[in-house]
Amino acid sequence: MKKQVLTLAILATPLVANADNEAVGTPLTAPPEIAAVFAGSAGTARTAEAYDVSPAELDRAIATFTNGMPGDSAQWAVALKNTFTAFEANHPHTFGAALGAFLFNNYLVYHDLPLDDAADAGMKSVIAQYDRLVREHPEDYAAADKEKYINMIMAGSYAAMVLHGHHQDKSLAGQYAFLKSAAGSALENYFKVPVDRVVLENGQLIAR
Repeated sequence: MKKQVLTLAILATPLVANADNEAVGTPLTAPPEIAAVFAGSAGTARTAEAYDVSPAELDRAIATFTNGMPGDSAQWAVALKNTFTAFEANHPHTFGAALGAFLFNNYLVYHDLPLDDAADAGMKSVIAQYDRLVREHPEDYAAADKEKYINMIMAGSYAAMVLHGHHQDKSLAGQYAFLKSAAGSALENYFKVPVDRVVLENGQLIAR
């Protein structure tokens, strides 16, 4: 897991969508506690605001996401904290940025793509796209709040970790099989089209 941290820190980033789409999706995680987080109340925070996440809020989210994860939960916790910190250091602290990271990681997992320079560039482009989209159309994203901001980054990071482990030594093959199915559902729920019509084109994640 230690080797994954740098790669994941670079990869925690977002994407674009049609403004008519709702900002919803299926969490890319096996533990039921994570699904429960996403099923919670949406809140009414303004979507263009920059969120300020306290250490205590981050620790609570990490505790939720590491509950029930396979292997050493302490290693998962360290990796998630490092990835979240790197995300906030390199991207806007907005719901749009977190949403883009979540969707882009779903896309990588569903298509079993490598976590390489091309993925890094695609994520950066998509993050900028979603951040702009949500800022320009806040009325379409009333479900945004700080909790969802945190948890979308967490869920996307977790998905990338599992994908990395799957590529590295197949040690998370069972977890990956679950995530591939969940990733397809997340993309379909957001874009409202069959998953194979969701494509990365010219640095943007769009529905054909």
